[in-house]
This record gives sequence, structure tokens and C-alpha cells, in this order.
Amino acid sequence: ELRPFLKKWKCSNELIKTTQAVFSGLQWRKQQVFTKQQLYLLGEERALLAEELLPYFDLEADLEAVRRNYQELSIHSLQDLAITGNDLLAFFEQKPGKWVKEVLSGCEEAVLNGRIKNEKDILLSYAQKII
Repeated sequence: ELRPFLKKWKCSNELIKTTQAVFSGLQWRKQQVFTKQQLYLLGEERALLAEELLPYFDLEADLEAVRRNYQELSIHSLQDLAITGNDLLAFFEQKPGKWVKEVLSGCEEAVLNGRIKNEKDILLSYAQKII
């Protein structure tokens, strides 16, 4: 595992996280192209770092495709979602809890995969179906 090795070398937690993510992305990318989900989880910078390593494994890198596919994602982070946890609490008039994270995750995944639009009313309607 990478973490103990990098900790031994006194690398920062951020460097360790980035290295682990890029390594994981590289393992995926060596087998197939990045999915929307993979690009979203990695983020553009880390996906590009993984892509840049492909020539070292006798594979062709396509940085432009990674950039283009990342930019075409409907959202790039949970903050891009048109609703927040506070919106859910107000709409459903319920107390905070694990359900908020679960509903936001469900909405996030649906928007990312193009099943619903990233609009507040549509998301709240979708949230009702999740609950």
C-alpha cells in the first residue's frame, strides 16, 4: 500500500491523497477509458496526472479527451448541485440526519449520469422519490 510508504517519507496528507487517487485512476485507465463517475471522483487535475503516466506503460495518452470529457460533466462537485442539505431540511420539514447525505448523494449521481436536470424543483421532486 502507498500510504505507509509515503507516511514514512513524511509526505503531507494532501500529497498522500493525491498519490493514492492518481494511482487508483491510473490502474483504471490502463484497462479502459475514464467513466463520468471516475472523472468526477478524480477531478480534472488528478485525471490528467494519471493520463500523463500512460506512455510509461506503452499506452497512448489523450489529455484533450480527458479535459473535454471532464468539462462536459454536468456537475464537478457536490457544491454545483442546485440544492443543499438546508433546502432538503426546509422542504421535508425533518430533522437533520443521515438521510440528508443519502438524498444528496442520490441526486448527485442522477444529475451526473444525466437522468435528471440540475434544477432545484426537479431535484426536490426526485428527492421525494428517494425518500
